Amino acid sequence: MKHYLLGISAVLCVLGSIGIANARSIQANAGNAQDPSNETCMRTAWAGGGISNACGHSVVWNMPLVVDRSGSYMLSVWGYADGGTSCTAWSMNADGTIYDVNGRTFSSPIQVQSLVGAGDNFPIFVANGGYLMLECNVAPWQIPGGTTKIYSVNWQ
Repeated sequence: MKHYLLGISAVLCVLGSIGIANARSIQANAGNAQDPSNETCMRTAWAGGGISNACGHSVVWNMPLVVDRSGSYMLSVWGYADGGTSCTAWSMNADGTIYDVNGRTFSSPIQVQSLVGAGDNFPIFVANGGYLMLECNVAPWQIPGGTTKIYSVNWQ
C-alpha cells in the first residue's frame, strides 16, 4: 500500500511540474486608486467586480497581476469605454526598476468586449523574479449612469 501511495504521489508531482497554460484573470475592483482620495468616488459597476469613475475627473486605477514565471504575457482588458480611457502594463524587476512597458488608449465607443479589440491583446515581458502591474487611466462618466467601465483583465 505504501508503494502504491508513493507511486501516485510521484505521478501527481510530475504532472504538476509539467505545467498547464497559466491563464489568469482579475476583476477590476480588486485594484485601487493611485490617489487614495479618489477611492470614495470610484463605483463598482453592475457587472460582477467591475469599476466605473464617478469622480468628475480621470482616475488612475492600479491592478496587480500575478505571474508564475518569467516570460511573455498577453493582456486583454474587458469593459466599455467611450473615449479617454487608457491602460498601461508595467513589468518590474525584483528591485522595483522598470523592465518593460506597453499600453493602449481606448478612444472609440465599444461594447462589452476586450477594450483592445479581438486579436489585439497587448504583450509584455516579465523578467525572472519580476512582477506585473496594470495601470488604467479611467475617464469619468460621460452621461448620467456612466459609460466608462472596466470589468476585468485577462492575461496568459
